[in-house]
Parts: sequence; C-alpha cells; structure tokens
Amino acid sequence: MKQFLFLLLCLLLCLLLPLACSRPQSFAPQSFPERPYALWVPDEASPKPFALVVLLHAYDTSPATQERFFRIKAELQKAGIAYAWPLGTKNLSGKRYWDANTSCCNHDAQHPEDLAYIMAVLEDVAQRLPIDSTRISLIGLSNGAFLAYQLACENPERFSKLIAVAGAPPASCPSLSASGPSILHIHGDADEWVPLEGGKLSPTATAFPSPSTMLELWATQAQCLPINAESPPPLFQQPFSQKAWICPQQKRHLTLWVIEGGKHQLKPTRTFHKAILHFLFSP
Repeated sequence: MKQFLFLLLCLLLCLLLPLACSRPQSFAPQSFPERPYALWVPDEASPKPFALVVLLHAYDTSPATQERFFRIKAELQKAGIAYAWPLGTKNLSGKRYWDANTSCCNHDAQHPEDLAYIMAVLEDVAQRLPIDSTRISLIGLSNGAFLAYQLACENPERFSKLIAVAGAPPASCPSLSASGPSILHIHGDADEWVPLEGGKLSPTATAFPSPSTMLELWATQAQCLPINAESPPPLFQQPFSQKAWICPQQKRHLTLWVIEGGKHQLKPTRTFHKAILHFLFSP
C-alpha cells in the first residue's frame, strides 16, 4: 500500500509540477542504510513498467561528473526511463571507488560489498517504481566499467545492456559467452591506465584481460556472426574503428569501438550521447 501511494504521489507531481521530476530523489537500500543513491524519475507517467539505467562512476569521481561525459539524463527522462546513480565508498585516501574484483580497485583491502550494494539498489528501485526487469542497463566508466562487467558476469540474465568505457572484464567470465546483456565496449588503444591489451593496475592486483580479446572470445563461443555495422558519425576527437557481432541464439549483440590514439580520459564529440542513447534504445 505504501509503495502504491508513493508511486501515485510521484506521478501526480510529474503531471502537476514537471520540474519536480527534474531533480533526483535520494534513497538508500534497506540492507545498506548508510549508502544512499540518487534516482531520477521519468518525466512522464506510463502505464507500462519503466526501463532502468544504472550509472557506475569512475575512480575518484562522482555520478554527476560522469553524467557530464555521457549527457543522457534529459533524453532518458523524456523517454520514460528511470536513471539511478549509486555512489562508491571512500578509500583511506578519501577517494571514491568501487571494489569490483581483485583487478580493480580496492587498494586498501577494504570490503564495502559493492556488488551486493548495487543489487540492493536494483531491488530498492523496484520497490519504489514499477521496473521492467527485462530492461535494466549498466553504464560504467573505468573503475565503474570493471564493476559493471563483474555484475554482468555474476548475474548475466539480470541485465539487458552493458556499456563499458575504459574498463575491463574479469579474466574468467564464461557466463557472458552463454548468455547476458548486449555489450558496447569503448576503449582507447593508447590507454595509459587500463591498457587495451590487458595488464595490471598495481603490483598486488590480479591481471585483467584484453577487453577486445574477451569480446571476440565470447562472440566465438556463442556462435555470434560478425556484421558490417553502419559506421557511426564521428564520436571522438580521434578516428575510431568498430567491430560488431550479432548473436541470434541469444538475441543480443556485441560491439567494440577502439579509438585510435585514445587515452584513458577520452574526449567525445557533441554527438557521442546520441550513439549511447541509440544503443540503449535499440532492441
């Protein structure tokens, strides 16, 4: 009953006071009361359950900073898609991070249980809004991309889309060759922090594999078919190449964008957000 009244109030505010929906609401999962997240409620009331996009920020940054990179909030709200901004904890140096896995990025041997926290955020959002469980997407940048991949590896059926920028999957993730979300991986071939060919982030960290090698491996194991995808418009200040596969048996697709000369901090053009939205909105 309380959930219904909460939703009804949100919808009435959206209808009567549209600006009320242009600001995020702050909540915390019951199992993580000390860890709030921001939730952007769609502008328009909908008779259908909402899709949900979860943004996972990079190391030592914030969701708001990452939104300035992707610039998708306004269009998600117009499209009736909920947008969640979880927040990593601070390490001993005061920098926010995610403990994605042994490759990234728990430098102080802390245990914030980030995987459980994100799953708890999903459950909490679903208690507050009618969410379409088949349309939950992850977007991660750098440290957030490591976490997005780990979440998808452990919960392959839970997510429909995954966008990873300048991060990497774990070395072992057989689940994503058998099922899982459609993936768009974006990486610079001159990334000085997370090399495209794989490597280590610190002497004590576990080595991470080449993201391009992993996508090709998943495509081969899943019997996906290479496709000559239509070349998108210039999306970065440097040229980039594209590889794409369609996986008919799994009804998903895999896409790799490699930016020539691209460093870790990529520089997208003003049309970049349109390509991100196209991936999220496509079947």
